[in-house]
This record gives sequence, structure tokens and C-alpha cells, in this order.
Amino acid sequence: MLVNPKRAVYFDGDGQKREGRIARLECTMQNISEQMESTFSGRLEGSSLTEMSSFLTYNQRRKTISCTKRKYGGDGLFLETPEGAFLDVLNNAYELLTRCNCKVPKPRSPKLFFERGPSFLFFYLSALGPLFSIIAQKLKGGKLLWGSELDLHIADVELENVTIKGSVLLHAEDENKGAAQLSNAMFVNEGIDFRAPNLYWKKEIQYKERFEIILEGAGFFVAEDVHFRGGGRIIVPDGMRLIAQEKRGELFFIKEKRDPFSGNWHYTFTDHAKIELSKLTKS
Repeated sequence: MLVNPKRAVYFDGDGQKREGRIARLECTMQNISEQMESTFSGRLEGSSLTEMSSFLTYNQRRKTISCTKRKYGGDGLFLETPEGAFLDVLNNAYELLTRCNCKVPKPRSPKLFFERGPSFLFFYLSALGPLFSIIAQKLKGGKLLWGSELDLHIADVELENVTIKGSVLLHAEDENKGAAQLSNAMFVNEGIDFRAPNLYWKKEIQYKERFEIILEGAGFFVAEDVHFRGGGRIIVPDGMRLIAQEKRGELFFIKEKRDPFSGNWHYTFTDHAKIELSKLTKS
């Protein structure tokens, strides 16, 4: 196990400031090192050291590591604080959504973020991708307006030209079976209460209104050309498909039995070692 020991100032479980010897678990380096084992008949010296494996990563630091070592003290220094790490998450989310051709406001500066809250929030499961190139094939276009939030606790989803002004949660209780498909849909509600004492990096957030779509088991939700106004909650039972439609400004739902679960996407490798997704005809 790889650890990085040193003396440091930290806060204990009671919030008391202490100084002592601590060790940080190097999870990323541990995972890499376990795949780089080499065996030699004797100790390597001089030029023979080049026979050992090496690993280099070329990436922005916020995509590789964003650690938390101290509590934010209101001094404007966000480095290695939970708030600073969360800002890295938001900057990564902005890059991802931009790649999906989704219009989204730029993240605020650390000072404005702490004083007034985020310009947007986007949460998602790693199983949605985890590669940005995969997620960009599931999320296409749309808008996330200023101060809005999208929380995708789901892996099998397709969002195309979805506009959100407020807050939306799409939650699959079984992330391996629940599925959703939304096209040209709009959600408008009051969303986050920015005057409340929200702790965004802990997802301790208070809302004026929020729209929630809950998928039980292999529930499947479909919406096309629909405008959802105000807060609310839709629950799709296990094994059912719920289709939302709108006619003359009136919203109604069609419930039908879902075909045996097979998923919405088929994954294939291209000749250039890229992953391409194609939609399955039945869901």
C-alpha cells in the first residue's frame, strides 16, 4: 500500500485544531503500481534501471487529483479545501457539458462561488460514462440556465435538447436497469433556494421547487416535446414504461409494460480504439 506520510496541522472529529503525523493514501498511484509489476534476477544499477516500467500522465491537474487537506477558513484560499475541490468538479462538468454542445454558464470565481453560490450544478454517476466521449453520445445539446441544477443518478439515459431552468433529478434506484429518454423537453421551476445555508460540496441543498423522476427497478421514462412546469415527482414502477405527452398545454401519461430489460445502448470498438454507442430498437 502506498502512503505519503508527513507532519501537518489538521482538525479532529470534534473540530479541534491539532498537529501530528498523518498519512495520505495514494489511491491513484496505488492503482497504477499494481499494474506495473516487474521481476528481475538481481538489483538493477546504472543504465539497467531503464528496464523498469515508467508511467506518465498528461492531463490537467483537476482531472487527475483534487485533494482536501484543510477546512476553508474564509481567507479566500481555496486550495486543498472541500470547496476548492468542488470547484474543480464544476469546472470539469463545464468542460463535459460544453463537449455535449449543451449551453451552460461558466463557473463562478472561487470568491463569488463562496459568497453567492454556483452558476450551475451538474452531478452524475461515473457509470454514465465514465469517459467524456461516451457521455457526449448520451447527452446532446440543450441548455442549463443560470443557477440551475441537473442531477443524473442513472447510467442508461439519452437527453437531447433538454432545457432546464430550476432543478431536475433523474434517479434510477437500480442504476443498471432503470432507463430514460428525453427529447425536446423543458423543465421550469423555482429550483435552488440560494438564500439558504447550502453546503454544495456535501449536496446539502435546500430547494424552493424541484422536479424529480424516480425509476423503480427496470422502470423506463420517455418524454418528447413536453414542458414540465413547477416542482413535482414522477415515480415509474419496476418493469413499466411511462410516456409523458403534452397536447394543447395539457400533460398526460401513458403507462405500458416494458419489454424484457436489454438496455438502450450497444457498445462497440472502432478501428481507432474508440467506443461508439448505437441505440437498440427495443427498450
